[in-house]
Amino acid sequence: MRGLIAGLALLSAQAAQAAEPPKCLTRAQVNDATLFLLPSVLDALAARCRPSLPANAYLLNGAQGLSKRLAATGGDHWQGAMSIVSQFAGDKKLPTGALSPDTARC
Repeated sequence: MRGLIAGLALLSAQAAQAAEPPKCLTRAQVNDATLFLLPSVLDALAARCRPSLPANAYLLNGAQGLSKRLAATGGDHWQGAMSIVSQFAGDKKLPTGALSPDTARC
């Protein structure tokens, strides 16, 4: 039994060495994804935390303006954010006909 476990461990170690190293994201991709997603995150956090926050909390006041400003330029960052999804998908094909770009943005 120990020989079987040792053999499996050796095989998994060899497979890990043969596997492709993880793909790194560029700074531009991370910026685009952050700027594209941040308005939705801020709005969701504000809605979820509203009952627990004081009336003067930044998340309920200043973050709304930031969210609106970022949402106005979100379309400029869509392609960079989507490139991350494509990169992680690798050889797997993303659905093209069933999912329109407008639906994917939601």
